[in-house]
Amino acid sequence: MLDGLLEERVLDDPQALHFALAPGARAGDDTWVAACDRAWLAGWLQRLEAAGRPVDRIVPEFSPVDDALAASVDVLGPATAPLLVRSDAQGVLVLPLAGATDPADGPSSLSAEPAVAAMAEQVFGGRVPLLSAHNRWVRAARTEWNLAQFDLHRTGGRHGQALGRAWHTLRTAPAWRPVRWGLAALVATQLVGLNAQAWQERRALAQRRDEARALLVQTFPQVRTVYDATLQMEREVALLRQATGQHSDRDLEPAMAAAAAALPADWSASQLEFAPGELILRGPALDPGKLQAARTRLADAGYSLRHEGDRLIIQAGGGAR
Repeated sequence: MLDGLLEERVLDDPQALHFALAPGARAGDDTWVAACDRAWLAGWLQRLEAAGRPVDRIVPEFSPVDDALAASVDVLGPATAPLLVRSDAQGVLVLPLAGATDPADGPSSLSAEPAVAAMAEQVFGGRVPLLSAHNRWVRAARTEWNLAQFDLHRTGGRHGQALGRAWHTLRTAPAWRPVRWGLAALVATQLVGLNAQAWQERRALAQRRDEARALLVQTFPQVRTVYDATLQMEREVALLRQATGQHSDRDLEPAMAAAAAALPADWSASQLEFAPGELILRGPALDPGKLQAARTRLADAGYSLRHEGDRLIIQAGGGAR
């Protein structure tokens, strides 16, 4: 459709041109149409993609401004042939700086590249703010223009492009510099806090290990080498019980006594197996009510009860050992 509408308005063959509509273009309303050489633009896109720099948005360096905004004037180019670029609601006008005069209505913003700033000051009769080409391109990227339309439409859609523009603005815009510094400070604070917390945890753990070592050595002076204070403490306590004739909950006698007190009086085991801390009884099956009652009584005595077929497995300390 654009080829037919613009055929009489362009000098080149419309088939050789790439067209793009202005942001917010709507059917029935007047709108700007950007045009450039299709092969030239496609060639640059291919070169960027080949270099590993795929493009998802294409913006014009200069574009018309809204009617509500006054014109902006940029002076750029080499010192031997400086140019004046005026952007307003009527479009973009490029003129040689030589012989140019300050427009009657005056620009809303005026800037010049450093190489031609002195010439711009002579033309406009005052100091002209400096704006490098890089900053001018960043300014162009903040507009809503996107020439990647129709056959050059890039993947990602409007939402992806909007996210890309938002990320670019957050990452590069001077106005967002305080936010970037704030986020960096927040991340740094979190990292410092996590490291401090980890250091405190390591210190507390080391302190508990030292306390366990000291308790072991004080309680059992015969222990000369400490390699696992908790395990060595259990072994020394077990040896002490054996020497004094005392039983622990891992011995057979306490386990048998707990089972006799917890199981029904009319239940009898046909086979018995024992390992330190675990008693296995084989016998008639218990109904769920009696089994749950036995499990509760054994738990009060410090044992756990597990039912597997015709086996009742009783473990000391809830089976944690």
